[in-house]
Amino acid sequence: SETAGTYAWVCTEWRKAHSRLAARSRRRKESQLFKELTALLPLDPSMDGQRDKASVIRLTIAYLHLRDLMNTIDSYALSMMTQSSPPSPGRKKRD
Repeated sequence: SETAGTYAWVCTEWRKAHSRLAARSRRRKESQLFKELTALLPLDPSMDGQRDKASVIRLTIAYLHLRDLMNTIDSYALSMMTQSSPPSPGRKKRD
């Protein structure tokens, strides 16, 4: 019947519109999160507008790897310093 066809068309159009609005909202939230993430990276702020989402992800991964490496090196250096402390300057070592 014509009424059922009209109803189906209205439902379909409503779903399409709802889907478009939901996608627009997700993209807006995603863009905001990428802006926040970019601001947290130790990078030149004047270049922020020139970074796409993929480069922000790549830079974030590289930064996290580098930070992890630096923490590992710091932990290793600290453990080496506490294991053997050199004699204090001015004190002579006795034989």
